[in-house]
Amino acid sequence: MWPTSFCRPEQAWAGLLPPPLVATLRHRLALAGAPPMALRVAFLGGTAGGALAVPLAHGGVELLWMGVRAGLRRRGIGSALLRGLRVALPSRPLEARWTPPEDGPDAFGALLAAAGGVARPAGLSVSLSPGFASHRLATLLARLPPPAGELCDWAGLSPASQAGLRAALDRAAVPSGLDPFQLAPACAPELSLAWRVEGQVLAWAMAAWTAPDRVWVHAVYGLGAGRRAPQTLPLLVALLRRQAIRAPEGRCGWETPDHQGPMLRFIRRRALATGARLMPRLQLRLEPWESLAQSGQAGRSTVSRQRA
Repeated sequence: MWPTSFCRPEQAWAGLLPPPLVATLRHRLALAGAPPMALRVAFLGGTAGGALAVPLAHGGVELLWMGVRAGLRRRGIGSALLRGLRVALPSRPLEARWTPPEDGPDAFGALLAAAGGVARPAGLSVSLSPGFASHRLATLLARLPPPAGELCDWAGLSPASQAGLRAALDRAAVPSGLDPFQLAPACAPELSLAWRVEGQVLAWAMAAWTAPDRVWVHAVYGLGAGRRAPQTLPLLVALLRRQAIRAPEGRCGWETPDHQGPMLRFIRRRALATGARLMPRLQLRLEPWESLAQSGQAGRSTVSRQRA
């Protein structure tokens, strides 16, 4: 048996996460808006494994992250951490965002099920060079009809523009979690943008720094009917260029929860337009004007699923 103990979040991930991932996890904890529960398994004066969970509004508990030291895996440490959570919160449903591997057994899903937890589909996370991405998006933008409107900082919106957008949000069926007024406090002013047409805000991009060189994009969304590219692509280009100025060699991350279907589809399609190596299995679904990713492109990019 591996005994677990409550600890500070920093003790849970000590030695298990690199600094960029620590910054991202801290950001997710801040967005949760509730005190986290942190557990660890100590071994030889260090941390053999750790887990972080936060309470959910509907009464459940979400496992945000769990990690085990590489040399100590497959020894029951993960099971011990999950048991510790269940013992501490026996009556609250345990959930985790997780995308099972496509080419192998789902070890984590089985582990979570054995502990009485439920694995929900994870959102999508994409990492790529901001300079490369902004160049490819700008190329794509040039092939689209010129958008009618102007780009402005979110913080610079007039009270009248904000009031008009609030009224539009009340009328529109904006997916949960994409409301810019709710996102703004957690986002960086220099990365929060709006697209106006005749003084009316029709689209927005909200993002935050999770490290000196990494951006986490919470929402890129447009209110216009039909295809939103003329509104949202200028916002993505501006956001990526602002990041590239501050951190030319950094990485840009996109993430969206699984229940935000339109945002998830947007991320997949826009990401494809930035590099031929991004999600190649979806290449055949691209519409003709999005097929730039199929041409020979230089640069490196990776795609990974965000795991709890």
